[in-house]
Amino acid sequence: MTPRPTPRLTGYAALVLGGLLSALALRRAELVVAAAPFALVLALGLTRPAPAVKVGFTLGTERALEGDPVAATLLLRSDAPVARLEARLALPAGVELDGESLPAAFRLGRDDERELELALRARWGSWNVGDVRLRARDRFGVLAWEQRIEREHTLQTYPRPEQLRRLL
Repeated sequence: MTPRPTPRLTGYAALVLGGLLSALALRRAELVVAAAPFALVLALGLTRPAPAVKVGFTLGTERALEGDPVAATLLLRSDAPVARLEARLALPAGVELDGESLPAAFRLGRDDERELELALRARWGSWNVGDVRLRARDRFGVLAWEQRIEREHTLQTYPRPEQLRRLL
């Protein structure tokens, strides 16, 4: 997973730097004490390892008629706790999610897994689905790790018989 700084990292770093510089300039130890909790959160947040999230994606069927729902399952598993995991499925232009199941955000505990049941609807054509985007945040909110996982599955969507009769 690729670490990305959050706005909280910038804010905390500015508070720590401002507090320490003010303490030096004004010769006041109280300002160091006021900046210390923010420095502690930064230190704890920046030393956390990236979470290892395992992803599985399966389609219920590889062939369907245009407009019919196609069942899909997204399985997320983590060996270490993840304070907030956001998952979304990047779909091609002709495929859409049926319902409000993604993007989803939840907490995963140690050796926890979450299975999301999805329904896809596609236009007539051949589509590669299974491009999963993850974003994990630590408990302190200092870093966010992002990852793109490609579990490519081909979904063949055929026209309905009525459409074929109209074309012929």
